Amino acid sequence: MEVPAVSTAGSPANTNPDIHQIEDVTPSGIPAPDAIINVKANVAQIVRVLNMGGTESEKLEQMKKQGRSILTLCRNKRDRITPDRVEEMSKRFADATLYLDWLDTNVEMVPRINTSAKIELVLTTLTDRNNNVPEDLVSKASALLVKYRAENWGQDTVPDVPDVPEEDAVPNAEPTIGEIQLPPANDPVFGTGGIMCGIILDTSNGRKTYRLRVDIPRKSPKVYGHNDIALGSWYAFQINALFWGAHGARMAGIAGSVTTGAWSIVVASTYEDLDTDYGNTIYYSGSNSHDNKNPRQAAPASQGTKALHASITTQNPVRVLRSGGSASNRSQNRYLPSCGLRYDGLYRVASFRQRLNKNGGLYDQFKLERLPNQTPVDELRRSSPTTEQPELGVMAKYNKLAGKHIVVIGGSKGIGRGVVEAALESQARVTLAGSSQQSADAAVASIKAEYPGAEVRGVGCDLSRATVEEDLDALLTRAAELGGGEIDHIVYTAADSLTLGKLEDLTPDAALKAAHMRFLVPVMVGKMAKKHLRGAAEGRDKSLILTTGSIASKPSPGWSVIAYFAAGLKGLTRNLALDLSPIRVNAVEPGAVNTPLWDTAYKSVAEREAALHEMCKGLPVGRVAAVEDVAEAYVYLLRDTNATGETVQTRGGHHLV
Repeated sequence: MEVPAVSTAGSPANTNPDIHQIEDVTPSGIPAPDAIINVKANVAQIVRVLNMGGTESEKLEQMKKQGRSILTLCRNKRDRITPDRVEEMSKRFADATLYLDWLDTNVEMVPRINTSAKIELVLTTLTDRNNNVPEDLVSKASALLVKYRAENWGQDTVPDVPDVPEEDAVPNAEPTIGEIQLPPANDPVFGTGGIMCGIILDTSNGRKTYRLRVDIPRKSPKVYGHNDIALGSWYAFQINALFWGAHGARMAGIAGSVTTGAWSIVVASTYEDLDTDYGNTIYYSGSNSHDNKNPRQAAPASQGTKALHASITTQNPVRVLRSGGSASNRSQNRYLPSCGLRYDGLYRVASFRQRLNKNGGLYDQFKLERLPNQTPVDELRRSSPTTEQPELGVMAKYNKLAGKHIVVIGGSKGIGRGVVEAALESQARVTLAGSSQQSADAAVASIKAEYPGAEVRGVGCDLSRATVEEDLDALLTRAAELGGGEIDHIVYTAADSLTLGKLEDLTPDAALKAAHMRFLVPVMVGKMAKKHLRGAAEGRDKSLILTTGSIASKPSPGWSVIAYFAAGLKGLTRNLALDLSPIRVNAVEPGAVNTPLWDTAYKSVAEREAALHEMCKGLPVGRVAAVEDVAEAYVYLLRDTNATGETVQTRGGHHLV
């Protein structure tokens, strides 16, 4: 997670140069964020929020369900509702309000979403007075209808995320409703004068997610020109730039219209092999430029690429933001900020040319030229973000993971997923490995939805096969390629079913199968670490972290075989610390952690919950650990360059009882 600096994006508007601002759409009447001066948030004020699925396909499936629920709700006329159902219907209308709030703050409307989720039908049904919908819900639905119709349902708008084919949609768990405590208006970070103004941190679903606040109107980014944004304005995350109207997308690098051109773009190190940044001149690639393999024909133009082509025709100015952070620490682009995003002024798209990518495929590369009479980029680079940034906690002396490349084997779920997120919040770059490419891609999509702008990639690797050594070698080779050629740390959290049955029923085949993931694979990971963690001999910190379990230290009936493997891993850790030196090797020994792995150990959800409840009663901390609790142990071992041969225990006091 990038920690915000002191300078805020709400600084006075820059009037240099004097370039007119062109509205791309009919104004919706929504006030600019200047209205935040009237917002008052009491410390005790609680708001309800809707949490949807992680991937885009999951969200679309949930939107369809929400739409069907609302349409069914509106068919139940109030005069036909029995008295005992009035409270239930009121609650369902309140939940419908949360859905509209979620639409307004999380979805960039495009025709595909409108058609698939029947958004227009849902909104018109809610505004139909014959349906006796509560007035506040009618008002919200009416405002969204006006907004979406004014924008022609996003017909010409560049989507914020790539389209997801319908057949790939995988329904997630049912949407959940959480509660968030709003910060006070004078909060130094999230208050009206803070760098995170207009954003709220949501942990109601067990994960950290940044959301746009519904109660504070955001500024429209659909404008050509400065949009009253000062040159050098700095934003902690892309969602902050979206709130202030600097950039028009939460995740995408290009925002704009395919008809009138791009409003804004983000230059980052992600496409350094395709883009070239000279400060006043930028060669910028269109969307999906990495993917094409055809040397004779460029891939079909995405909406983002079409918007840049339209900018050549219209010559409307484009706002350029540069994005820094973990990847920029290794980047050759000296104009990127150390972290966050910086607004660097207006450019015009002068022309385009075609180049070959690393796959040998053609892609469109656009030449952007900075408009004259603006503060020099070098001056902006020196002044933003400010030198006061360490006061908010960004101190390189202790944030040793910034810019490091960490491979988490087993990072698609459970403890590994927590380690991935903790590493990203420490400004690291992460490659996660899942049991298949599909599971890895799903995890990456979900993580990026929660951490917009995070540098995380996924690789599939089935470690259950007899070719595990070759598979690990291929995995780490691919991870190094994705991470810029080098791996700094490897974390192994992968595991299989906890269930082996009673000792008297144990067969040699079952024991050998269990030994594969819990004995053989960790040994092979140690062997591959020596090959792939290059640079330790030159003084660069490299480390491997394995995962054992509290059963290694405290026996429990029925767990003899698992205890055998867990205890063996502790010995393996100590010896590998000598065999792989100067690479550091450590292990984490968690106790009971609430992860999906427990689902395989019990026959039903009720049995699982009863078992976890029983574990809680005996623990001094009074609860089973959450993933984010034990992830901190891994982060500690990643950071402490003096730790090797150690096993860090995080067991909730299990050893005391």
